[in-house]
Amino acid sequence: MTYGLKQKKMIKRTLFFGNPAYLNTKNEQLVITYPDKDQETKTVAIEDIGIIVLENQQITITNGLLEKLIHNKVAIINCDKQHLPIGLLMPELPCVFSPIGIFLAIITTAITHETGIDFSQYKEVYSNFGYSAVFYPKLSMRHLYIILILVVITAFVSALFPAKKALKINIAESLKK
Repeated sequence: MTYGLKQKKMIKRTLFFGNPAYLNTKNEQLVITYPDKDQETKTVAIEDIGIIVLENQQITITNGLLEKLIHNKVAIINCDKQHLPIGLLMPELPCVFSPIGIFLAIITTAITHETGIDFSQYKEVYSNFGYSAVFYPKLSMRHLYIILILVVITAFVSALFPAKKALKINIAESLKK
């Protein structure tokens, strides 16, 4: 155990692939093999990678490598034939961002409950409906539980339907196309 020593964070690398390549993994390393036999195979430590940009239609990447990249929080950007980004694969961090969002909602509500949110520029509209132009939000624990349950249900449903549709795809037929 080291006492008093701070571990330095290393700057992550951005890898750009503009030529055909086969990307796989071995021993926690990204292995880059080129179809051109003149170019030698290269390796890069996965823990050193921050972003990968794939800009060629003839790049093959294995699922094992994708899994390791996601576990190491690597962002993968996929580009089309015009070299424009069309997709971004990033690791999901719901366990981190959900509590942060709830915490920020509680703090924001606590602050604005005391000071209020001023909509005086729309005073005429609110007064026509019998409301004040200053709004004082209130968030109870009951409301937080309801919001949390709705977030979990929404995440489950939004993942369920695409997964169900993907199960119906015949892989052999889709590869022929």
